[in-house]
Amino acid sequence: MDEQRRKDLIEIQELFNAITKSAGLDWNHHDETGLSLSQIFILEVLATEGQRRPSDLAAAMQITTGGITSLLHRLVDRGLVTKVTDDQDRRVIRLEITEVGKSVLIEALQQRDEMVDRLFGSLEDSDIHHLKKIGRKLL
Repeated sequence: MDEQRRKDLIEIQELFNAITKSAGLDWNHHDETGLSLSQIFILEVLATEGQRRPSDLAAAMQITTGGITSLLHRLVDRGLVTKVTDDQDRRVIRLEITEVGKSVLIEALQQRDEMVDRLFGSLEDSDIHHLKKIGRKLL
């Protein structure tokens, strides 16, 4: 790899890091739900896909089961998610979003939309298309 290409790729990686950090800071500054973006993802999955096992959520988020456990405890403690025992195998626990969780999720998704607009709203449609294409290619 030539030197300029290496520098350009490092700059791209640094830009991705800066965008991620900026999104987190923006969320922390404007959030009124007290939820992390990871917790919103969990609520969104449960709202759209129904009951899920903690291990399924961990896999979807690409985190450990230990990592998902602490996120879920906070959601359960706030009454946003409940634990449901599987009828066929009492050892299996599934998670389900509550009505309160659905209500908080609506507010959180609106806040997320506002954050996304603050971060990316100045992009032209063609820029958005190219950025999505590049992102998909990288994944």
